[in-house]
Amino acid sequence: MNLKYRHDQRMNDSLQQLILAATGADSLFGIEEIQSLWSGYGTLFRCGLVGADFDRIVVKHVKLPDRSQHPRGWNTRLSHQRKIRSYEVESAWYQNYSELCDQRCRVPRCLALESNDTEFLIIMEDLSASGFSLCKERVSQEEIRTCLNWLAHFHATFMGRSPDSLWQVGT
Repeated sequence: MNLKYRHDQRMNDSLQQLILAATGADSLFGIEEIQSLWSGYGTLFRCGLVGADFDRIVVKHVKLPDRSQHPRGWNTRLSHQRKIRSYEVESAWYQNYSELCDQRCRVPRCLALESNDTEFLIIMEDLSASGFSLCKERVSQEEIRTCLNWLAHFHATFMGRSPDSLWQVGT
């Protein structure tokens, strides 16, 4: 099965097999591309699952280009290395830190991480299928307080922890 997940790209069989193994699904189907990634380094997409604990998942598939290309010419070696480091840090956070978050600072559950010299793959729970489907363009003062409360709990969860494999100084 060739699962279409981005304009004219089709998901290769090994990517499909990784998703099926990570989720325990019998089969999968593409729902939508959520967005392309930083400078065309891949895509974030939603898949539907058949025969798994989850009906839907979100997959972040980073595919490093053969050479850094950016539509505005921002394709320096330093820029490319910074992107790679960013994906390494994100993977490390999901692998080592995301499970420390509780219901006060809910984040998607990471189902699988894979990487090699040219690709990063993060398979995670789809929060929109887990009761967090509302995306707002405007928020009330109460909703702002709710967001700040989430942010405070998120930072408190990691206060005093060593940022192993993460950015040494975060923002």
